[in-house]
Amino acid sequence: VHEIAGLGELREPWHSCQMSWLDNHLNLINTYSIALENLDNYRGPNFKRSSLSADPTYEFVPTNLHLQRMWVENESMRKSGLYDIHTVGAFTAFAQTTESQGLIKMLKQLKSPQNNSSAWCSFSDKLQMAEDSLTAV
Repeated sequence: VHEIAGLGELREPWHSCQMSWLDNHLNLINTYSIALENLDNYRGPNFKRSSLSADPTYEFVPTNLHLQRMWVENESMRKSGLYDIHTVGAFTAFAQTTESQGLIKMLKQLKSPQNNSSAWCSFSDKLQMAEDSLTAV
């Protein structure tokens, strides 16, 4: 934020991009600050039900808590034991609803034929880099 703000007043269209970026970034900082405050005040269980996944109050509380118990037995040594494994659902930004339907779908839409071929050329390198990154994951 300091680096972008430190650039000072830029000419259009860069000024609009700069202000948009700063606005989005400051909104994220505000959102995460509220989430941190909610977590500090949270006095419930250490996990949330799936039905609460859209509630931004519990955004950073893990979804579902599972206990999996494994019985292990070695017949030749006549030994056995129990192993308890605790798992939680994935941490997601589901509560921060978005209009897009995911990065992969956005990339597919951008790769489809465009009306303005000059605009398409400027995106092709970035699209390839994004696609390569996703493929690597």
